[in-house]
Amino acid sequence: MSTFDPAYSQLLDTNQELRSELQDEISNNKSNEKKFCSLVKELEQCYQTISLQDNTIIAHEKEVEKLKSEISDLRKQLRILQQDKKFKDEVGSIQDGRIIELENKVERLKARIRILIDKKISINALDMATADLIGNINRGLDQIENHIRGAGTLLPNPINILDGIRGSLNTIRITLQNATTERDQYQNILNETNEREWVLIQQLRDMRNENLRFQQLLDESRAQAERTVRERDNAQGERDLAMLAYNNERQESRRWMFSYRDKDRRVQGLLREKFAKQLLYQRDTNRL
Repeated sequence: MSTFDPAYSQLLDTNQELRSELQDEISNNKSNEKKFCSLVKELEQCYQTISLQDNTIIAHEKEVEKLKSEISDLRKQLRILQQDKKFKDEVGSIQDGRIIELENKVERLKARIRILIDKKISINALDMATADLIGNINRGLDQIENHIRGAGTLLPNPINILDGIRGSLNTIRITLQNATTERDQYQNILNETNEREWVLIQQLRDMRNENLRFQQLLDESRAQAERTVRERDNAQGERDLAMLAYNNERQESRRWMFSYRDKDRRVQGLLREKFAKQLLYQRDTNRL
């Protein structure tokens, strides 16, 4: 019966631990894969939301187009990241804190897009109100001009019309000031959004590099597990060879032992035969 080999048992335990760690990392990778799919869908919704508002957006079209292009690039990078995560049995891991941070960035980006759309609709409404006021001023000026020339119906109180024109001009001035303020706010929001997008892109690059680094670590772990299996197999092979050599040596020893016993019996027989012949020889000699 063979004795227990502690080295062989330790190799088995190490291999089991490595396989358990790889399984945990596979589970974490699948969870992160679902989060990335959710982020891709949200970015797609952002892109579609801006696309649907193209007909209502007049000012800052270049900034909005740039925003759409950057969102599209982010979506592509996320998809590339997904493909990288599926490399080799979908084994990979990315820190949950970085995923949550990325989700928060996307949420803030969606909120900024909604603000941009609301601001643009507000600017369009101001343009329509200003156009109505200018129309009223033109009509009032025409009435004053006709009154001065004596054409048409004379105005009973032209001062009221002049006061109305002054009020409309003041309203237009305030409206233009508000429009200027909103334009500056709109530009600031665009600048802040661009900056946030740049930070998000950098984070995506860092996460991709981090994912590659984790992939390398996993490959090394898999290689170590394979080496452990080979060492275990080699140790088992050496153990089998040692047992075979031991059994062969034992069989050879038994063969030599049996051969020795057989020869010993033959020698003992020859000695007895020699002794008997000596006795016969001595008896014959004594007779002579």
